[in-house]
Amino acid sequence: MKITQLSQITIAFLIGFMLINVQATAQTTYTFQSGNMTISGTSTLHEWESDVTQINFKGIVQAGDATLASIKNVKLSIPVEGIKSTKGKTMDKKTWEALESEAHPNIECSLNSFDIQENSNKFNITGKGELTIAGTTKPLTLTFNAKFTEDGNLKFTGNKALKMTDFNIDPPRALLGTLKTGDDITINFTVMMKPTDSSANMK
Repeated sequence: MKITQLSQITIAFLIGFMLINVQATAQTTYTFQSGNMTISGTSTLHEWESDVTQINFKGIVQAGDATLASIKNVKLSIPVEGIKSTKGKTMDKKTWEALESEAHPNIECSLNSFDIQENSNKFNITGKGELTIAGTTKPLTLTFNAKFTEDGNLKFTGNKALKMTDFNIDPPRALLGTLKTGDDITINFTVMMKPTDSSANMK
């Protein structure tokens, strides 16, 4: 009788352990669906904003049971000449020149460590890594938010204030130097990710 009870306890323990393990590993991988990013600043004549029209994204995002489980190895590559201003081609060319697009055609961002804190129905995230602009690389700490949408996707939103001179960039000038952009810029972004059965890296 004692052996039977012991066996039952052992079996129950093993089943419970297996159920917990299955729940812990039942995670969905999310892949990049779309992104929206703008770069805004000021000048001696007016405020300005440029759209980032191309974003190349790689990384691993996993979630399960409405919980954001992990984010790993995020890399973003932004073609400089895909940055387009609402002020027209003159502003675009000045921006590309300032960012040295011929020598450094892409802005590169990598985030390798993440702290994820759940807050009500959304997640507060801090990512750390590096940002390279015009050939200059600086440490980067990026704070942003994530939440699940009604259709089951993940929506990430955030912004980052930067100084062009921190990356050895001379703020663009135009109109014979009478128009000069300010040193401070702000990057705003929204990234949408959708669930997939594949565990491959996102692109």
